[in-house]
Amino acid sequence: YSLYILLILGAVLQKGLFKSEKGTRNYCVFAFILIAGLLAFRHPSMGVDLKYGETSGYLGTYQAIAKSSWDKVLHLDFKNYERGYVIFCKLISYISRDEQCLLIVCALVSIFPLSYLICKYSENCLLSFVIYLGLPVFLTNYSAMRQVIAIAITAFSYIFIRNKKPVLFILTVLLASAFHSSAILFLVAYVLYYSGLMKRYRIASILILPLVFLFRNPLFGILSKLLKDNAVPDNNSAVTLFIVFTAVYIFTIIYSNKDDVHEEGLKNLFWLACVCQAFGGVYSIAIRVGYYFMIYLVLLLPKTVPNINLKANDDNNTETVFYIIIMICFAVFGLYSIRNGTWAMSYPYSFFWQV
Repeated sequence: YSLYILLILGAVLQKGLFKSEKGTRNYCVFAFILIAGLLAFRHPSMGVDLKYGETSGYLGTYQAIAKSSWDKVLHLDFKNYERGYVIFCKLISYISRDEQCLLIVCALVSIFPLSYLICKYSENCLLSFVIYLGLPVFLTNYSAMRQVIAIAITAFSYIFIRNKKPVLFILTVLLASAFHSSAILFLVAYVLYYSGLMKRYRIASILILPLVFLFRNPLFGILSKLLKDNAVPDNNSAVTLFIVFTAVYIFTIIYSNKDDVHEEGLKNLFWLACVCQAFGGVYSIAIRVGYYFMIYLVLLLPKTVPNINLKANDDNNTETVFYIIIMICFAVFGLYSIRNGTWAMSYPYSFFWQV
């Protein structure tokens, strides 16, 4: 609750006292410090994959890597972690071998790129940060250390997508895959972002989503064979989020500005997040792949809401109402997820100095 209150107060001050580009930058720095600080200074017991007090898990492996020689770091397997992450841990250990150091560095690395994108490209920074806190990808910061770093690096690669620098984009995604192999799938983002087919067949793209959901089990079987993956369905409960994502996608189409290339591109990326969520009900890994694409909702929705005034021929009233509704919805969902996200162990919150 305190985090949301501080974000809102910061936004009010920014609007009232610093109506400038510098004010926006200061607010994003403020939000970055708040969110990164929340993750950095949490107790190491928060996060199921950290396995606090055990020799396994991210914390135990960090200690093992810190004590290992560079020869072992470069050649031995540490719980099948990607080599980039292992090297990353070894470098951090030169600062400190304390497990809290790992949490601090990971928090800074995972939150900074997103904060930078929001500062540079968002139409409404407060809304963007509230949306991020309400997305499932935020909770991964508590547990999935390798993937949150990979997601952060791919988020940074958006700059190269936007500026049409494919070589730098590919190199950045390859770097991300050195932390989590699933990041390699983000290579499709560049082509998808500028796909004219998606723009021409928006209605068809909506219809595809329920079809994918209805036939998700047979499609899952086909994809598993094509990818030579031995994964089995895990029948988790991801249906509600799929429905919500689909509704949000339709909303962005109804109030879209088709002349805005970047709005259309962001819409394309979010559509793929919806597709991944459709498979989420039978295969939880699909949801984790969707994390790479769902974060762009933090830029898409703030771009979409101002279009409401153009459609309604209204000055600011309708836009303001939608801003408030969207923020309330994401704030409520975010708080609910934090309180009930047992896999993230995000509630109750404890600072590292608390027992």
